[in-house]
Amino acid sequence: MLSEKRRQYFKDYYIKNKEKIRKQQNQNRDPEENKKRCKEYYFKKKKDIEWVKKERERIKAHRKNNLGKYAAKEAKRRTFKLNASVSWADQKYIEDLYKNCREAEDIFNNAGLNIKFHVDHIVPLQHDKVCGLHVEHNLQILTSDVNARKSNKYEVI
Repeated sequence: MLSEKRRQYFKDYYIKNKEKIRKQQNQNRDPEENKKRCKEYYFKKKKDIEWVKKERERIKAHRKNNLGKYAAKEAKRRTFKLNASVSWADQKYIEDLYKNCREAEDIFNNAGLNIKFHVDHIVPLQHDKVCGLHVEHNLQILTSDVNARKSNKYEVI
């Protein structure tokens, strides 16, 4: 067991020499070897049925607890396919918007009101006259019935 004084010394040393230590650690690691070890590990684990069940449950629980994050990720994937995604968009803001949408649904469901919310593009991504982008300024939260009525319409003011 390390004494408290010695433990503090190592902690201070690490803080002062963090870059040097990280550089040494990375030099000693072979990325191909690490990739090979990871493949072998998961190949062995896939044969363990109990581990596979636990892993699926863990992933399912993570997805359930982070619905907004996964909704934002799916929206980004769809917009990328439509070529409506841009690199300069504030992805953190967009992710937070989707999380807020899910939280609003939860609040209304807990109050006994079954109201669904959608994140809507103000300027549609696909339209015969305009083409919107998947950026924070083009998103809004609407109830599902209002969003369904709006559909793919865009009115020029």
